[in-house]
Amino acid sequence: MRKHHVVAVILIVATGVFAAACGGSSDDTSSTGSDGDVKPTIAVVSISGSDYFTSYNKGFEKAADKLGLDVKVQNATAYDPNAVAQTINAAVATKPDYLIAPAIDSAALSQPLRQASERGIKVITYDTQVDDPSFVLSYVNADYHEYGLLAGKELGRLVGGTGKVLLDAIVPGNADLQSLQDGFAEGLPEGVTELPVQYGQGDNSKASAIIRATLSREPDLAGVSAASAFGGEGTIAGLSEAGKTGEVKAVLLSATPFAIAALKDDEAQVVIAEPLQIIAERAVKAAYDDANGKAVPEEIRLPLCTITVKTIDDPKNAKCIQ
Repeated sequence: MRKHHVVAVILIVATGVFAAACGGSSDDTSSTGSDGDVKPTIAVVSISGSDYFTSYNKGFEKAADKLGLDVKVQNATAYDPNAVAQTINAAVATKPDYLIAPAIDSAALSQPLRQASERGIKVITYDTQVDDPSFVLSYVNADYHEYGLLAGKELGRLVGGTGKVLLDAIVPGNADLQSLQDGFAEGLPEGVTELPVQYGQGDNSKASAIIRATLSREPDLAGVSAASAFGGEGTIAGLSEAGKTGEVKAVLLSATPFAIAALKDDEAQVVIAEPLQIIAERAVKAAYDDANGKAVPEEIRLPLCTITVKTIDDPKNAKCIQ
């Protein structure tokens, strides 16, 4: 009988070793919390040097603390597809369960993100989406077409439904930003003429130069819209240098500290903004929910805020103000 017991123990141990070998690779770093929920590891790609992405990072950190997750944020050195791709590759090398990243170039960043998916890492995008999201678990953001639509409507209202306006866009080649541009054009009243879209590449010096050059060609420019954290400061500075502050109406996109200060100083008259921290929190929550067997929507859309100097302190806008 004792001999049989020994054989049984050996079989049990061998079976356990075999099960461990077959039950997932060494790359599976998720853990189970004390309350029984799965705690996946999450790598986040963000971008340094921007109030805009700093707000996202605060949301990632808040969600990590709330859910007790291991969320590591790696910041690309610039708002540039090559820099973001390098950071994506570095994040993938840490072998997380989930990767959360912005596809600031819809085509160029599809490849590194798809490669992450092919390695068994579940991909969640935020802020901007890839051109073919078939491999993406979920995309979390505001509706960019609505973003542009609201900006166009508000700028049209500010200029009295007539005159020339300019959109200082960030970069070409991004599907979401193109959707914003399309929405902006649709939101403008019939009596407003939209000048050709300019791309400041998110650089304030370029944005300022664009405004000065536009005013030299179109001295009757009535309004302008720009992204607060990606050329907005340069746009407002260009208006100031030309002595056009307040005369040329301005709609800023995203409620950065600069944008709110510009509202208070009447350098801008409206800010359209998305709830950046909440977007980041929802992206982390999507990874957590998926790891725990809950259904996650392919798209998670968050509502936008329209902010004026009179509504800065409105509680409903607090979620959008950085």
